[in-house]
Amino acid sequence: MDVSRKMRSRLALPRQIARWGQLLCALVLCAVVIGCRPGADEPSHQPSPTSSPDGPETLIADLLAAGATARLGATFTADPLPGKGVVLCVGKEAVQLYVFPSIRDRIDAASRIDPKDPWNVGTAIVEWIGRPRFWQRDRLLVLYLGEDATTDNVLRTVLGPPFASGEGGGSSLRDASCS
Repeated sequence: MDVSRKMRSRLALPRQIARWGQLLCALVLCAVVIGCRPGADEPSHQPSPTSSPDGPETLIADLLAAGATARLGATFTADPLPGKGVVLCVGKEAVQLYVFPSIRDRIDAASRIDPKDPWNVGTAIVEWIGRPRFWQRDRLLVLYLGEDATTDNVLRTVLGPPFASGEGGGSSLRDASCS
């Protein structure tokens, strides 16, 4: 009888370990399921056009850090591009921002702009008032039509070289919305 007791006690320990392992796996599975369900405090998948980490406020912060004065101005009709049109005042110069719901939407819109001839946007020929230079960043397309060297330089400092730039240009009519 001593032999059978020893055998049972040797078998009991692995069974207890197996039960604890099963319990631990069940707890981990519950934690994963609870952690993956959508919560009410999660941000929506449609960010606000102007207030998000990849929107205009971050660009303004970067322009301010580069020594420029910058603020949001009025909205404008975004044609011929989709997105929401918002004027960005850099100093006294107006810069046009096209704000998109997602980076994918911005990429799709940017693909319609001819990099060497930004007067061609998709199938439209646009008569920009000035020399168009386009940059892209996060959910933004940035368009500067002016000729102010300081504004152009700060945009290049913060955003890098434009992905589309026109030579020459249409008539240069100053936008007074930022004066």
